[in-house]
Amino acid sequence: MGQDVKNASRFCQIPAGLGTRRLSTNTDRREIIVAAGLITVLSIAALSTYLLWAPPPFEESPIASAYAVISIDGDANFTATALLEGWPGDGSPENPYIIDGLDIERDQSLGIDGEGHCILIENTRVSFIIRYCNLTGASCHMIGIEYAGITLVNVSGGLLVNNVFHQNEAGIYLADSRSNTVVNNTFHDNFWGICLADSLSNTVVNNTFYACMHYGGIGIDLESSHLNNIVNNTCNVSSVGIGVDGSGPNTLVNNTCSNAEIGIRLSDSDSNIVANNNCFNNTEHGIYLLFSENNTLSDNTFNSNDIGIYLGYSDSNTLANNNCFNNTEHGICIRYSENNTLSDNTFNSNDIGIYLRNSDSNTLANNNCSNNRIDIYKREVTYERIILGDGFDSGVLLSIGFVGFIEFLAITLLAGLIVGKRVSMVE
Repeated sequence: MGQDVKNASRFCQIPAGLGTRRLSTNTDRREIIVAAGLITVLSIAALSTYLLWAPPPFEESPIASAYAVISIDGDANFTATALLEGWPGDGSPENPYIIDGLDIERDQSLGIDGEGHCILIENTRVSFIIRYCNLTGASCHMIGIEYAGITLVNVSGGLLVNNVFHQNEAGIYLADSRSNTVVNNTFHDNFWGICLADSLSNTVVNNTFYACMHYGGIGIDLESSHLNNIVNNTCNVSSVGIGVDGSGPNTLVNNTCSNAEIGIRLSDSDSNIVANNNCFNNTEHGIYLLFSENNTLSDNTFNSNDIGIYLGYSDSNTLANNNCFNNTEHGICIRYSENNTLSDNTFNSNDIGIYLRNSDSNTLANNNCSNNRIDIYKREVTYERIILGDGFDSGVLLSIGFVGFIEFLAITLLAGLIVGKRVSMVE
């Protein structure tokens, strides 16, 4: 493969002592017993968590047979290769070429000699299917060059279905490609699962991602890509489940993103639809928007994350009918963001239901906040339009202004938070 194709890859790169009193022997024993019991409980809890969330063992497609690397450039080359290899089909939409049941493994022990793609297809418009293949070891030891199990460059009409990708730099990489479908594939221990760069009108549906090889890995990554449909995928154990960077409009629907740092991330991305997704057990955010505008978030569930929804420097977004509960810090955190509309959302059993700071001209209408320690926390907000819904818990009505922490401390002490009472904070 030419150096120009290698360099065409653009992957996302994207905060005194305890005294000297001697304890009695009985006290020592009691403390030892308590400590031992605590360690046992924690060990059981950790083991249970691992057994519950650990990815299933890696399984290859049972029908695949060993095969050499495939490289195709152009329709004529595809036709000639299909004839030579005995692949069925004629490349028409009604009778696509079929690449079926191959086991292609790059030998990483060979160093530079083992580097490269498993399957590379460029500059084609014929219809084809790649199915039931095992693709392993596509990687590179040089910074700035990435390889994939399947790479499509300037390609349309491809269907990638029921393949298994294992320990590749990227499982699937689409560059400058449109109208392809990626469905029912399984990804184990790749750095990126699927990356779409400068690609249009592709469909990614029903794929499953387990564990990224390195810190920073992403299940599905969209870069400068538009009008793609990301539907019903399951992303487990990666740094970011789905990343959308400089892209939109796209549709993200019915995806499950869990056990990552961030479930779904939108950065410099506008006019996307994010609906009916479930993001849970992520160590930072269920969904994270940064410098992103005019997106619609509706009917999503964000639970058991650190923060359910985060908006930073993101304006004019619409958030409706989302459910944020059991998040460690905030149901939603809005910072330096304006003209957003929050309506008919539910924020339950978080530490703070709605957190706003340095954010003006947002509209909050008919949201349900209950069983949070604090329903709404506002700081350095000059104007906010808030309409309480029937489900909004009544409480002390507060706004945190310039005096900040000192004012907040005084009021919360008066309100009784020192003994655990709840406070609703609105303007």
